[in-house]
Amino acid sequence: MNTDITHKMHSIFSEIASLHGLRFGYNTHYEAYNYQIDWWEGRDHHRLDFQPINELMIVTHLTDHYRFLPHACYWLYKSIPEIFRFAPSVQSVQLGTIKLDNNSELRSDVESMLKAAYNQEDAPDLKPVR
Repeated sequence: MNTDITHKMHSIFSEIASLHGLRFGYNTHYEAYNYQIDWWEGRDHHRLDFQPINELMIVTHLTDHYRFLPHACYWLYKSIPEIFRFAPSVQSVQLGTIKLDNNSELRSDVESMLKAAYNQEDAPDLKPVR
């Protein structure tokens, strides 16, 4: 993948996450290249995963549901999985793809996918937190 596109994508994801008060991560999969924006809603940890493959980016919305003490269970599971084997129930929904050949629309495409990840009934206005 082109280095210029890679830097631009990293910058766009980082700015969008920061603007909306969300967390941003990259290379979160073992042996895979991806970007991830995540947030919490109650006991649910939402992850919007962007996986670039060739000239496309596959977008998946993952929701991890914890039955009790969600933040503590998340931390324990991520920090010491060999001891703390409680895993959340995970729901995965592919939201679509983004073409990487037209970088001028990448920001609006990413924001559209972020809006689509929210339940339409509870969809917040994705306004800046600043």
